Amino acid sequence: ATLYERALRVLLEEWAADEGKETHQEEIYKGLDTKRKEMLLAKIAHDAFQQNRLFLTHREIAHQIEVLLKEMLPDEKNIDGAAVLRIMEVQHGILVERAEGIYSFSHLTLQEYLTAQYVDDHRKIKLLITEHLTDERWQEIFLLVAGLMRGGVDELLLRLYSEAEKQLNTLKLQELICWANQVTNSSEGVHKPAAKRAT
Repeated sequence: ATLYERALRVLLEEWAADEGKETHQEEIYKGLDTKRKEMLLAKIAHDAFQQNRLFLTHREIAHQIEVLLKEMLPDEKNIDGAAVLRIMEVQHGILVERAEGIYSFSHLTLQEYLTAQYVDDHRKIKLLITEHLTDERWQEIFLLVAGLMRGGVDELLLRLYSEAEKQLNTLKLQELICWANQVTNSSEGVHKPAAKRAT
């Protein structure tokens, strides 16, 4: 998580400052500092990842940028989401146009990191666990959230344990465990019942 955080900062701050990429920043980015850019990108990344989408249309992103910037910068008038998207693409390279009017994050890892950042910043850990505990697509998000959490890995592990325990206590699973115990305890062989259940 620390490595990805540093990479994101390089893209948002240092890379944009190289080679005169700061053009028109003052006009379009009034009040949009690095932290707000991260918040904006994290929301876009999370919403797309939640919907299992890697590609978004220019119109969708521009609209989402406008809505978010109106919340973040209420004093700004005439926010142009398309212009902000264009400048972000040129300056930072985080969102890139893959085909005519179709955008994605320049790398899936950036989208995953920003999604994890959104989950941690908005304290959506419980929701993450209850909705995506068994979803393989969210595995990297769990790992990144563990690295980002203020409470640390212990807090995440305790929550995961609690949710797993709830799932283990369902009637259907309890019946399956009882059946497995009965079958393995009464079967012949040199292996212990626990070893039989494991195989």
